[in-house]
Amino acid sequence: QRIRETTTTDEITNEDVEPKNKKAKRREIERHRRQEVTSLFKNLRYILPSQYIKGKRSSSNHVQEAVNYIKDLEKKIKEISEKRDRIKRSLSHSSSAGECSIRSLESSYCSCDGDKHVDVKVRTCLVGIEIVASCCFRQESCLSSILQLLVQQQCLDVVSCISSRLHPRFIHTIVCEVEKGKEVNLLELQEKLIKTGKLYHIM
Repeated sequence: QRIRETTTTDEITNEDVEPKNKKAKRREIERHRRQEVTSLFKNLRYILPSQYIKGKRSSSNHVQEAVNYIKDLEKKIKEISEKRDRIKRSLSHSSSAGECSIRSLESSYCSCDGDKHVDVKVRTCLVGIEIVASCCFRQESCLSSILQLLVQQQCLDVVSCISSRLHPRFIHTIVCEVEKGKEVNLLELQEKLIKTGKLYHIM
């Protein structure tokens, strides 16, 4: 009878221990899950720019701002892709339309007065504006002076610059994008380009 009582007691003890082990395992799994979630949210806060999470502490807000951030990135990618396509079309257009300007500039042989002779033409293009400048090959600062002036114009963004040698001159074709909502006075810009670096415009 004592043996039977001992066996029964052992069985009861095992029955009590088994659920406790399962509960301990579940608690451990839950603890790891919470740690992983906490780590993921920490990484999310690290990735998101400060303006998206400023003043927002809850995890649900961070998730929503992550969605907004992804949407903004997609929008920017789309805008950049459209800009790239516009530039490609503009360069293709410039290569054909620019031939006429280059041919007209070819006829102006180098009769530089003090190595300052430059011919500048400014016109609109698909991206924004196109500047074609013909400079004496001895006027090394011609291109840098023009680019420096264009960079100083807050509404202009230089997107391409192609130079070719037509002895005894250089032909520089520069394409600029105009800031959205801004207008550029082409005649005024051309006059600035002519004056820059004491360059003289010969009609």
